[in-house]
Amino acid sequence: MNAVNVLEVLLGTVLVGRLERFEDEEYLFTFDEEWLRLPERPVLGQLFEDWRPRSIPSSGMLCWFGHLLPQGPLRRAIARQFGLDEYDDFDLLTVLGEDLPGAVITRPTTSRLPRRLTESPPPQPVSAGPLRFSLAGAQWKLSVRRRERGLTLAVQGEAGSWIAKFHDPDHPALPRIELATMKWAQACSLDVPPLRQASVSEFVDLPEGIPTGDGTAFLIQRFDRGPEGQRIHMEDMAQVLDRPDQFGGRYEDIAIVLASECMGELREFCARLVFCLLCGNADAHLKNWSFIYPDGRHPRLAPVYDVISTVHYPRIKKELALTLGGVRNFEDIRLDSFRLLAEVAGLTFDEVSTWVREANERVRTAWQEKAGDLPFSAQERLRLEAHMARISLG
Repeated sequence: MNAVNVLEVLLGTVLVGRLERFEDEEYLFTFDEEWLRLPERPVLGQLFEDWRPRSIPSSGMLCWFGHLLPQGPLRRAIARQFGLDEYDDFDLLTVLGEDLPGAVITRPTTSRLPRRLTESPPPQPVSAGPLRFSLAGAQWKLSVRRRERGLTLAVQGEAGSWIAKFHDPDHPALPRIELATMKWAQACSLDVPPLRQASVSEFVDLPEGIPTGDGTAFLIQRFDRGPEGQRIHMEDMAQVLDRPDQFGGRYEDIAIVLASECMGELREFCARLVFCLLCGNADAHLKNWSFIYPDGRHPRLAPVYDVISTVHYPRIKKELALTLGGVRNFEDIRLDSFRLLAEVAGLTFDEVSTWVREANERVRTAWQEKAGDLPFSAQERLRLEAHMARISLG
């Protein structure tokens, strides 16, 4: 078996291990011996905690690393910029490794394993280009910083502090509807990062091909970057559960993980689930829930992100992204749908049902008090009110 490429995997400045690719598309992740000896070693991910200290073999790229990469138009644009195959996760990790989500950094290196043949050089860009960061998700989005001239892309080696999301031709007014939904979540006292509407005119040297629509964008502060650009580690639930992209699953699976790693976050998780139900968010899949590691070692539920009222888009199914109590259709969800969640989390149904009722009341009250201030159109407000009327969580 011949080693083709090797990446060292770091958390900030701490080397955790090495990811090797072989000619037959077999992969191997090996832990660094010095990292294994650290008494307070930072956590790369729950998958690696389960395997440590054993090496992790894989046929095809480990999906944990694949989840660090962008999807959709941003992925295609980056692949074109660097002259890469857009389906080659390893090469994309190589060129984007200095600005990945969370605190992960990947850098080309040489193999430390014996009896490997000559390794291939890392991919080189065919031309200089501005897209040198990775943001997961299918929508056009950029990692930006504020400067005197306006909002600009972070340069290589520099972390962006905001995520900017742009027009989607398949989903009209998406930046405005995401802004409205997230402001509603704020009004419900959910943990939402700072956000605002931005004008395309605020961006300096916007990359070619970005769809600008009506000239507005949605801007949200990155919670995986500190005020001075320091990296704060995170991993999404698809990584935690080691599930491939677009895998279905249950909200109970997330509850099991929270109960094991940070029991105190279950109430917030239930409140967010209730909000997703009432706002009609059909896109709350595994990648839209994350752990964040403020101290590098102990996970907690990351702030709210990518929550959108999708009921305004006819082509999106009117059902949850994952099952709850065995069902997905919004109108089939009842208070009793949370019974299995309580069971797998080791909680009483009385406790969980109290949380759900309280969250239900809080979301509906926030709507009654704030709906007129949210940037939904009059027609969108009527649609949301009709949707909420069909869901009973009392």
